Amino acid sequence: MQARITHDNGSQLEPISPGSSCHVGVLSAASRWPYFYHSHNCFELLIIEEGHCHYKIGNFAAGCGGPTIFLFAPSVPHTFYTDGFLPDGRKIRSRTIWFSADIIEGMRTRMPEYQAIRPIIARSRYGLQFNQQVCAQIVDILHEVPRSDGLFGIALVMRILALLSESHSWQLSKVLPDSDVDSRDLERISHIDNFLRTHYRSPILLSECAHACGMSESTLNILLKKHFRQTFLEYLNSIRINAAKEGLEKSNHSITDIALDCGFSSIPTFNRRFKQMTGDSPSTFRKRFDYH
Repeated sequence: MQARITHDNGSQLEPISPGSSCHVGVLSAASRWPYFYHSHNCFELLIIEEGHCHYKIGNFAAGCGGPTIFLFAPSVPHTFYTDGFLPDGRKIRSRTIWFSADIIEGMRTRMPEYQAIRPIIARSRYGLQFNQQVCAQIVDILHEVPRSDGLFGIALVMRILALLSESHSWQLSKVLPDSDVDSRDLERISHIDNFLRTHYRSPILLSECAHACGMSESTLNILLKKHFRQTFLEYLNSIRINAAKEGLEKSNHSITDIALDCGFSSIPTFNRRFKQMTGDSPSTFRKRFDYH
């Protein structure tokens, strides 16, 4: 019987060959999200081939459209969420590959070529997103991985990492993950995140969120400060601003209507928060798109 790595969400990663200490698992998905806030005990490459989603990685929140690629080191907490469908009714298409730290450790100790990928491996502790130019190449390689085994499978993973190391990437979170993060903490953060994403359009008090999530206000604040370096209001505003960015990008609704729909009762406050989080005013941000 082959050994397996159990993924934190319950799925299992089969080893790429019998008796191998290096494991690769691949999941193809065309479905609704969200994934609850979680982390893995292995590296993860996620490619979104089609569709648009929102994500929270460490203390960073944004939205993205496919094709795009993410790389996470073990223990990086993250969540992706969307309605799951493209405008014509097709579902989000994504492909995920997990590989154990054994592969990276083996390269680090035995292969001089490791130096080429060392920077992205180190920065993947914060979560990385890569530009679209490299996506087409990676998609072709990802399609090969489920059909590979043994050393060829390991070589394909290394090939992906080599291509990514030559591509421009963005470091996402500004907070290093806690390698000893408590699974109960992740569960409680997931409840907080899910509640706020469900109710962000309405006025929300810290006390209401804490009561709904079954914890004290002080515990909720401690969790957000520990894992995101954010207060309750900062975390809530990041969700609201992210939703406002999508409204500005994809609709021709007025800035006032978008702000009110995203839970802001004061337009000056919305403008100020938007500028703080994006570096642009809402009107400047919208000028990047042709909804006039």
